[in-house]
Amino acid sequence: MLIPTVTCYCDIRYDHLAPHMAKYGTFGLSFSRHLLTKMGARPVIYIPCRPDDYLGVFTGHTLLKELEATFIGIHEHSETLQKDTPESSNSVLLCTSPKNLREVLAKTEHTLALRVLAFVKPYESTLDDSDPKYYYSEREWRKLGNFQFEPDDVLRVIVDPSFVERARDEIKGFSDRLYPAPNDCQF
Repeated sequence: MLIPTVTCYCDIRYDHLAPHMAKYGTFGLSFSRHLLTKMGARPVIYIPCRPDDYLGVFTGHTLLKELEATFIGIHEHSETLQKDTPESSNSVLLCTSPKNLREVLAKTEHTLALRVLAFVKPYESTLDDSDPKYYYSEREWRKLGNFQFEPDDVLRVIVDPSFVERARDEIKGFSDRLYPAPNDCQF
């Protein structure tokens, strides 16, 4: 769909990390949900798709096609209006009502792109929970832009079990927050 600059997080309890870490690696940082929401992160919108749902009206694939077609249509009409009235601004002011059609299209395009489509994640709903391509169990959150944090913001530093001692020696100030990755993380 649309991929602006985002940072991604997963809302997974420590004791359920093994499948996720088997897929992505055995190192990670843990932050509080409160901090992430304060910084603008929020859960993605999962869209369940099935291999056999391409022809249905109310299916995941149809929803994704509708979102894409709607966004493209809004974008094209917005560009046409921009060409027809180049002296007008196409800027979008947050939390304001649009005053004319051009502002309606610009605001709708901006809102749809950054507030909705950037948070959409399709997943194959027929896959088993243990399948590496089954994304729903990741409980992904996203934040537009980078996430700058202070060392005190880190709740846990999760490291591969074979690196725990080395991490204690090399990452000063985090020894009380070092946790070994679950042993059953297999690549």
